[in-house]
Amino acid sequence: MTNWRNLFKSWILVRGQEYHECGQVVEMKEVGSIVTAEVSGNRAYYVEIHRSGERVARMSCDCPYAAGGENCKHMAAVLFALDEKTAQPRMDWQTALTQMGENQLRELLHSLAAEDGTLQDRMELYHLNGMHSELFAELSRYPYLGSFQSYEEDLRKWDSERTLKLYTEILKREMDRACDRMQYRNVATHLDKMKAYPNGQEEAKSLVAYWYVYHKNRPAMKDELKKAGYPQK
Repeated sequence: MTNWRNLFKSWILVRGQEYHECGQVVEMKEVGSIVTAEVSGNRAYYVEIHRSGERVARMSCDCPYAAGGENCKHMAAVLFALDEKTAQPRMDWQTALTQMGENQLRELLHSLAAEDGTLQDRMELYHLNGMHSELFAELSRYPYLGSFQSYEEDLRKWDSERTLKLYTEILKREMDRACDRMQYRNVATHLDKMKAYPNGQEEAKSLVAYWYVYHKNRPAMKDELKKAGYPQK
């Protein structure tokens, strides 16, 4: 098969070769000019390649990405398998990565994170690659204090206003769910950290005022807030 790589985005080729080399192309069959195969991903996807001589005439796959009219990594994986069968030269991964533009690299990272990682893996991947918007979006969808505090300083430098708003929402949520003195104390310790933000001290005071009103029957909470330097007024 010749020139089929031009039919794919660079990051799709990288993923396709990875699928092929991991043995995820199974049940490949050739009947005349038609090649069919199953490619295992989140589930098994069915790929069909129609050839015209040494060219790809058309391709199909029942994955969601291909349903949007795109040539997917499952198609690429099958074509890599065909190349190996006919001893065509392999693509150099390092060369492919260095030739990618910033947007293509971002697409590759999105693909890796979305398909292969746990929530924490995705967050760490975004953090290590400076993808602050994506990291912020994940933390907004899953607003847990434990995850947030791992990236809080970095996000504050990126966008202090938006990060303070998210910090406030997370602390409010944590205090609403808290049910013992240790949990109250843990949330209260974060109030002083909010002072590092522009308007952070005012935001902390507003949050404390809210807690005193809406959780007025929590004496242990009030005691921990007082110890943290936020007595009831």
